[in-house]
Amino acid sequence: MYVLLATLVACLSVRASSNDAAIAEALAKPDKVVKASWFGYEAAEATKALQAAINSGAKKVIIDNAGEWIVEPIILTSDQVIEIEKSAVITAKRGAFKGTSDSLFNLIGIRNVTIDGNGALLRMWKSDYFSPEYKRGEWRTGINIQSCSNITVGGLTIKDSGGDGIYLGNAGEAQPYCKDIVIRNVVCDGNARQGISVISAENLLIENCTLINTIGTPPEAGIDFEPNFPHERLVNIVVRNCVAENNKGGGYIVYFCNFNETTTNVSITYDNCSAKNNAFGGFMYSFWQGFEDFPGRTKIRMLNCRAEVRGSNETYNTDDYVAGITAGLLKFKKKQKSDIISRTKPFSGDGKTYVPFKSSTSPGKAPPAKAPTPQMREKFRCLLYARQGETVTFNVTFNKIGEADMTLALDITSPSGNKIAVEPAPLDQKKEYQFAATETGVYTIKGLPGLCTAQLSSKTHCLSFAVDTPLNIFKSTVSLYFLVPAGVKDFYAKVWGSGGEKVNATLIDPQGTMVNKQDNISEFAFKLAASRKTAWKDEVWAIKFEKPSDGSTIEDYFFSLYGVPPVVASSKGSLLVPQQ
Repeated sequence: MYVLLATLVACLSVRASSNDAAIAEALAKPDKVVKASWFGYEAAEATKALQAAINSGAKKVIIDNAGEWIVEPIILTSDQVIEIEKSAVITAKRGAFKGTSDSLFNLIGIRNVTIDGNGALLRMWKSDYFSPEYKRGEWRTGINIQSCSNITVGGLTIKDSGGDGIYLGNAGEAQPYCKDIVIRNVVCDGNARQGISVISAENLLIENCTLINTIGTPPEAGIDFEPNFPHERLVNIVVRNCVAENNKGGGYIVYFCNFNETTTNVSITYDNCSAKNNAFGGFMYSFWQGFEDFPGRTKIRMLNCRAEVRGSNETYNTDDYVAGITAGLLKFKKKQKSDIISRTKPFSGDGKTYVPFKSSTSPGKAPPAKAPTPQMREKFRCLLYARQGETVTFNVTFNKIGEADMTLALDITSPSGNKIAVEPAPLDQKKEYQFAATETGVYTIKGLPGLCTAQLSSKTHCLSFAVDTPLNIFKSTVSLYFLVPAGVKDFYAKVWGSGGEKVNATLIDPQGTMVNKQDNISEFAFKLAASRKTAWKDEVWAIKFEKPSDGSTIEDYFFSLYGVPPVVASSKGSLLVPQQ
């Protein structure tokens, strides 16, 4: 027995010294190539060996086919080639990945990295992440790339992640996008949220990729281009020779609703791409709904692209942008002036031009309506009318969503443009603010809650909200009122959900009669239009948002107004209207 143990220890010592010698010799050579198994591969837990190889200073790390590589999250470093031997399997360790953003391979703020898969498999355990043992989250990704430059990923199958197969995003303000990225010959199969999510990128090529069987968390697309903030970008992107098939959402989604007039011009080309049997359609687009006011800002080209939806087949070749969607398939057309009811000019914040709807009532003394205001995400502009000498009191409830850890900065501006300094709103608290109105007019309160939510209320003054850019509302069943001025006959509201999330919307006239209603509105922007017979007078209409009738949960939805002043309130008495 003792002889056997002594022999085993001696063998291990010889192996360790042999590996150390091999590592030292390899790192002394100009090409600095090492094998990951040299660093102490163990079948049950290979994280330390693989991470040590990556951190060794090698120019190339070969993940050799020594056996299945069972690992926890791996952090990659700059200036390195990761070559995975043919038929190797890298598997997420079961029982690990407890953090909602834990990803298999992580590239954060690095450059000059190549992952050469040679047909290898990166496998996670999606079903585990949806079990009671795990906190729900949609960010457990196969390959997580944020604010990186000169990255190539190729020759891999990425399967069953708890989020995206590959995520391209923004890790910080220094470079809030990924740049010079190539994703080639990759299969993304059965991932929960997307095959590939592109949040912010410049000079991106996605080529010869297969994006299949996405199901688990909306939008559930093959590829989803979905920036979170206006300062992110989608520039010089080419998707070539790709297939999106059997995804629960769309094949290819472009979602620009978080962009605005400050965003860098968008350019995306689909070249010889196909979509088949995707539940929500082949190629789907939700634009920032003000893009009509900025022609030429968005360029989407489609060259020999094909989609099959419900047995219908179409081929697309166009240099024009997308102007509409029908039955999940694209329709292209030249935009005609008659196609669009012109948007009124954005709310300027000029207190001399907007006044309370009931101007005879003192806003400082009249009690605000008890109707709830919406929970808002991404950005908001609250409008509050006060007279000189009044004390304004309002509350902000800033709630955490996901892994966010931040405060909410508030930008408060007087009618003449002077700033009113206040402390940021803390996370997961309701904070009261107070200031003295030094002049009469509209005060604006702006904030960027991002992926968190903000809800405003006031005991002293009525609150309205600007919707000259789309308002992102979260988990709120609300009615919002708006003015239809004299002389306006035709107008409409556009409503859409985020990804596969849905909402019911009803347009209601001043008598409380339903004029237009649509249930279960999802990614496809729906136009709730009205044509008035009483266009000779001012009227206050409402749009009512309710839970979807199909039983799904109400979460993110957006809406904007066309043809009427872009201001809404949760009651008629709270509404600001243009001064006559």
